Amino acid sequence: MLRLEPSSSDIWKRLKRAGSKFTLRLITKGRKTGLPRPVRVWFICLDSRLFLRTTRETQWYKNVRVHPQVQAEVDSLKFSAQAELVEDEATIRMVQSAYRRKYHIFDFLRSLRRWKGEVFLELKATAG
Repeated sequence: MLRLEPSSSDIWKRLKRAGSKFTLRLITKGRKTGLPRPVRVWFICLDSRLFLRTTRETQWYKNVRVHPQVQAEVDSLKFSAQAELVEDEATIRMVQSAYRRKYHIFDFLRSLRRWKGEVFLELKATAG
């Protein structure tokens, strides 16, 4: 998730406005090649934090585990961030609920696929 400090209030305001968008463009660094690897992902803005959901099986998650520094783009907003695994159960439940509210039937249909190893990441804004 992206947690922005008060000094980044302008970025957070822009991100909140873009929060109604369904996807953001995440650019990871390939764990083997080091090359940029863009992917579109669903996201949640919640309590001044930005969360992403995936599984341990996706290539972009495997890239993030090796190279947690990422780039993100949503609407016209572009920023650098550090991706961190969310391990707090209360936060995970809160984010799962937010995904259900935002993505409705699409989230339900995704859940039918019985994802294994579902994980949540928080993007924390960094300089650069």
